[in-house]
Amino acid sequence: MGVLSSDFFSLDLCSWLENNYKTTSASNHLQISWSVIFAVGIWALWNHRNRVVFKNMPSSQAIHRDVIHRAVEYALVAQSTITKQPRIARNIRWERPNRGWYKLNTDGSSLGNPSMASGGGILRSESGTWIKAFTRKIGIATSFVAELWALRDGLNMCLNMQISALEIDLDAKVVANLMCNAETLKIDNASIVADCRLLISQFPQVKVSHCYREANRCADALARLACSQVPDFMYINSPPPCILNAFLFDLYGLSQMRFCPPSNVFGSF
Repeated sequence: MGVLSSDFFSLDLCSWLENNYKTTSASNHLQISWSVIFAVGIWALWNHRNRVVFKNMPSSQAIHRDVIHRAVEYALVAQSTITKQPRIARNIRWERPNRGWYKLNTDGSSLGNPSMASGGGILRSESGTWIKAFTRKIGIATSFVAELWALRDGLNMCLNMQISALEIDLDAKVVANLMCNAETLKIDNASIVADCRLLISQFPQVKVSHCYREANRCADALARLACSQVPDFMYINSPPPCILNAFLFDLYGLSQMRFCPPSNVFGSF
């Protein structure tokens, strides 16, 4: 997960905790801050020790995978809310794809994290026209897993439609990073990540980008719609009434103000 400092095993306890918690450099694994992985690891080890000692539960040999999974969850759900960088007000909107391209937006939802999860996505043309959308009821899952499910469903939909030039916008930056990183993963959900990467590789032309949630409102609305639907999976060929306002907001190029880091004012990488 990263290169340990030379004094990692020699510091006294207080200095060891302080030094590792203040280390902000990204680890080799998913580019998540080492301080996050370290803090999650200490917490997981303490909880694991208590379960073994006080509840007579067997010792786990896979605690490192649990640490990585929880660190990814933290980076996906919480880390962006505690940044101390100065912010600049920018108008964020859904951007149409380049000429001859299509754009896929997907989103996953799990309000309890984990809880009942769902996903959705929408494919639009260079003119902003609604081409096709989908919704899926996933079951009990985390938001990270829901994001991956939604992306995989969207990619399968586009491949079945023989889309040859595809822009993919995701508001989950960790998932977008995973799709742009060929590193072999050792996490519980590595198989679905591999599925998404394989599907992406089958498009003749493809671009994966992170976007802010203000530019992903249709996919978000579709993911929430899926929670109340009866079938587990549906294709939608035109905007349903509950999505229409979000779709028109994007179609007319309307924007919403957001305070963004100066280095990422456009919401992509």
